[in-house]
Amino acid sequence: MHKAFIIKRVSVLLLFFAFQIGAKAQSNNILIFGRVVDGAKKPIPFATVYLNNTSFFSTTDSLGNYKIWVPTYLQKLELVAGFVGFKPGKVTLSQDGKSKKVLFRLESRTDLAEITVTAKRDRFWKRKWRIFEDGLLGDTPFASKCEILNPEVIKLDYDKTQSKVTAYSREPLLIINKALGYKLQVDVGFFESDGKLTYQATNKYFDSLEVNTVKDLKKIYKNRRRAYDNSFRNFLVSLVNGTTAENGFAIFQMKEIRNVYLGKVSLDDGSSNGFFHRAILRDLVQKDSLIDEYKLLTD
Repeated sequence: MHKAFIIKRVSVLLLFFAFQIGAKAQSNNILIFGRVVDGAKKPIPFATVYLNNTSFFSTTDSLGNYKIWVPTYLQKLELVAGFVGFKPGKVTLSQDGKSKKVLFRLESRTDLAEITVTAKRDRFWKRKWRIFEDGLLGDTPFASKCEILNPEVIKLDYDKTQSKVTAYSREPLLIINKALGYKLQVDVGFFESDGKLTYQATNKYFDSLEVNTVKDLKKIYKNRRRAYDNSFRNFLVSLVNGTTAENGFAIFQMKEIRNVYLGKVSLDDGSSNGFFHRAILRDLVQKDSLIDEYKLLTD
């Protein structure tokens, strides 16, 4: 059975996790190091510094110092520093094979100073939480295996006229995915959803959960492979390598712009009435040799 991706004439920001091998102090890694301080330049101990959307992270010591070994195959390095009560700091670095020193000076989160977390839940709480949870975790086969460990840190607002939920938090969300064997820390910068369309800006890193048996470990690896095979990342890699058909992907282009929700589109019906048509692979990907990057093109 083919996996179908529909290329729409709109730009879409997609966040995803890459499977990675833990880095050590070897010749194919570089060192990123520095300090995390507050507005008065005082060190912030126990702050977390990490590469966004990866498993590479560190915790500052009593003097605010940190260091992270990063593999050289990661070309774009988005470094994030965070601590409870402070706005996350973010720096984008280019990979040049050299060690880098980065200083973070975090600002206090005065914008959320008036927010207090209580156990009180209004009559809309269940609907608000369902929209938030579905929008954040998605609808993949393994989303139901995720558990949010500290839901009390999230503040939810609800616009009844538009059935729209916004969410924010002063602390990172802690999420475990037992099926994939990961524990995630997610900083929710912006979240808005009406239950159909979701817009979010999050920073996150993940770490492996402890596994008790070899049988459990094999099952986790099998699930990770399944998740990757059906991921947008695998699609992009296949697109660049020209192996979409071999990896089970079918690519269609829309005749006109419409909102399409996953699981609610019949490609057979769409193709027969001319709404969808097969995309030509060579027209979708272009390599920029000057910056050694690929561009995904749509008309």
